[in-house]
Amino acid sequence: NQNIIDFPNQGKRHDILEQIQKRTEQHVSESISVKELLSRDENTWLELKSSARFDTQLNERNDDLELIIVKTVAAFLNTQGGTLIIGVSDDKKIIGLGGDFSTFDDEKNKNVDAYERYVRDLLQRTLPVIPSLRSIHTEFEKVDGLYVCIIKVEPSDVPVTIQLEKRR
Repeated sequence: NQNIIDFPNQGKRHDILEQIQKRTEQHVSESISVKELLSRDENTWLELKSSARFDTQLNERNDDLELIIVKTVAAFLNTQGGTLIIGVSDDKKIIGLGGDFSTFDDEKNKNVDAYERYVRDLLQRTLPVIPSLRSIHTEFEKVDGLYVCIIKVEPSDVPVTIQLEKRR
């Protein structure tokens, strides 16, 4: 076909893509403690956020903060993947999820199970369900007596966009 241009090393393309995929899967699936992750600086694979919707400066609920979480997850989906840790301040102090828990109306829902449902619901409303949700893994770790939320994101096979109108 005249429309196909041969590039040098084209035969190695599959091998290179396979190596990248393996490294990405290894990075995302690594089980590294939060303390170990905090010994690193934020980078293209690691992002720290103090909360998902509790404004620690205003000391009140601020739903606009959710967009930051959604944008971070979308960025990870659209690049090489990464890990988002919620419950850690900018200076890497563990502050936990208590602020976000306080934004839940029902007292019996102020726990990690309810938080996981909240995160899943937020991402389902704002990101395409397929393929992004199977690329997102949420877990919790108790550090210094406080829970933090770890969201591990694998890269998506297709571009992921944010649906802002469905955020709430």
